[in-house]
Amino acid sequence: KEIEILKKKAATAEADATKLRLKAADPRIQNEMKEKVTNLQLEVDTFKKKEEDAKSQVSSLSARVAELEGEIEKKKEDQNKEDQSKKDEEQQAAKAQAEEMETKINDLNEKIVDLSITLEEKTTEGSSMKS
Repeated sequence: KEIEILKKKAATAEADATKLRLKAADPRIQNEMKEKVTNLQLEVDTFKKKEEDAKSQVSSLSARVAELEGEIEKKKEDQNKEDQSKKDEEQQAAKAQAEEMETKINDLNEKIVDLSITLEEKTTEGSSMKS
């Protein structure tokens, strides 16, 4: 009985295979399949083109990023130089001001000494006149 079942299954499989062969030989089916293959190939080509475009854009953007990073670095360096220059100018101005103040203090100290001497002389003259 199993042999009969297997024979029926084999016959059915053979019939299905024959139907598929006939179907595959049908020019309409062949044209449909060719059209589907062509459409799929077009999709693949389109995808590859988009992929190439994306890679190109990534390269361009990477180059632009590197360029901008260079500009940023240069601006930082320029800013640091400018800041250092301002700092140096401020230090020079402070030093000049300190030297000027020191000169004024020395001049005032000399005047104080001169006035002290003059005062002492006048005090000495005044006491010798009284005596």
